Amino acid sequence: MHFLRLRKIPNGPLRIEIQSTAEGTRIVKLFSSEMQAPSLVHEFETKYTVELIEALLKTHGAASLWDEIRRDEDPTHIRRRLGALIEAHGIVPSKTHRILDFGCGAGASTLNLSRFFPSAEVIGIEPQRQMIEVARKRADFWELSNISFLPSESDTKLPEVRGPFDLILLNAVYEHLLPDERRLLLPQLWRALRPQGIVIITATPHRYYPFEIHSTSLPLINYLPDSLAFHCAKKFSRRVCGDPTWESLLKGGIRGGTPRGVLAHLTAGNLQEGEILVPRGENIKDSVDLWWSATDPLRSKFQRRVAFVIGKIGGIFGLELLPSLEMAIRKV
Repeated sequence: MHFLRLRKIPNGPLRIEIQSTAEGTRIVKLFSSEMQAPSLVHEFETKYTVELIEALLKTHGAASLWDEIRRDEDPTHIRRRLGALIEAHGIVPSKTHRILDFGCGAGASTLNLSRFFPSAEVIGIEPQRQMIEVARKRADFWELSNISFLPSESDTKLPEVRGPFDLILLNAVYEHLLPDERRLLLPQLWRALRPQGIVIITATPHRYYPFEIHSTSLPLINYLPDSLAFHCAKKFSRRVCGDPTWESLLKGGIRGGTPRGVLAHLTAGNLQEGEILVPRGENIKDSVDLWWSATDPLRSKFQRRVAFVIGKIGGIFGLELLPSLEMAIRKV
């Protein structure tokens, strides 16, 4: 995937143009309609067909189109994150036969799992049926035959799916589950995991990172009680619009999670049933190094460096303070 022009995409209305090239790719151009004369704000190249681009426009909109395609095509996005987690936790593709991607969305994470584990059976589960249809079209486009997708009728119950699984992925999912949903659903996922199997949690905001970067972009709000955090989010965050409820903000991911909290939910409080794995590898000595190697290089260099320093300082005091959870838990 090539990025021909990269600027911040505005929140206002956008117009899109798609041009085919002689090489069989598509040039996608986004124009802002806020000004009298349309202004080109974003341009990128993709292998996707026009039909597939239009399908993604229906599910994600023009403003999110580039990022959603990037999640599949760009090796520095989800593929980089998953690759770092797989390698740092010693997950062997030849010993991984069945994989579940829970909350797979439009299938970008599932597609990348199938590339890392080409001989495994990979199943994506997603409650939104329109997303499932797009995910299937993407798998067909890449001719990936080891993938299947199933709709989930509920956020608290798994669909009928044959287990057990060697690996279960929750990519940017845990934070969007309400407390009761976590309590009811995660033990079901744990039961679907074979002994010595692994659950990967990735791209979930850390509950106690000094900056709440997922939903509000506000500092220190993670340390406030719910009622005060709710008031501050509505009053001071430009990202919180309309008249949200606290439950809608929780569903949006405002509270994130912690490693121990994830383990407690998976094991229904029986912490001895799971082991949080320590990442190891070249230039990886702890979770901070793993986070650094896994995160998107297109992210602000300043923000990444600040997060790295905060993480290392926290580690001195035995605290894990990172923007997101990038972790693996083994069932013992």
